[in-house]
Amino acid sequence: MNHRNPNIALSLAVSLALVFALAPAAMATTVVQESEVPAAGLDSIVVKAGSGSARIVTGADDRILIRVEISPRHWSDDNPFQAIKEWFLTSSYEDVDELVEAVRIDTEHKGEGKLRIGLTPSGSSRKDKVREAWTLTVPARMAVGLTMDAAEVEISGITGGAKVRAGAGSVQIDVPRGDLEIGLEVGDVDVSSGSGSLGAVDLQSTVGSTHLWMNGARIKYPNPPGPGSEVSVSGNGEDSVRVDVTVGDISVNVGGDA
Repeated sequence: MNHRNPNIALSLAVSLALVFALAPAAMATTVVQESEVPAAGLDSIVVKAGSGSARIVTGADDRILIRVEISPRHWSDDNPFQAIKEWFLTSSYEDVDELVEAVRIDTEHKGEGKLRIGLTPSGSSRKDKVREAWTLTVPARMAVGLTMDAAEVEISGITGGAKVRAGAGSVQIDVPRGDLEIGLEVGDVDVSSGSGSLGAVDLQSTVGSTHLWMNGARIKYPNPPGPGSEVSVSGNGEDSVRVDVTVGDISVNVGGDA
């Protein structure tokens, strides 16, 4: 009778997991795609991306510069033992490299001053297969809409406002003014706005803490029972700040240093 030794099987699994986790980065393909769009007549962009990172900054020119680094998303990024199963069931690493090589920036004018920005092939084709590192340089007047699966997001300098939706990661925003709306499932949000015309501020974390500073003073607000926290303040100004996090902490500073 052939008895399998579970210790040997476990050792093999761990060894293979380490091979995937420690594989040299040079083995992976990284492709950089760049595009430039004149910003005349535009006042907003809407970006739909996958998983990775996004950095949005302002530039002096009246144009939109788009740069995306696309690389394979290693199986070991999430779960090395899942990598073992995927490797034995089907080895698709070369296919992922081909997918990385095929990715292109896709832009479309949607009318009323709006530009849609994304990648082809579609998001469902790229999901869990590639990592996207976005850098966008836009005129300061631009309003920004951004949707990503999981990402580290940084936005600075814009005055047109920002609307961000992401699954997991972090969101950091530092702007002079503008409406801000952020929704994040898991992760922390850090917002700094220099606006002197504040309207409604609504911060809510289902599991986590919320902190609001206005003109350097901490605004205290009674928390609901349970692990969550919220802050709600109403003003007569133009710029609203709304942040909703399922699991994570929220820190918002408006109008001055905390």
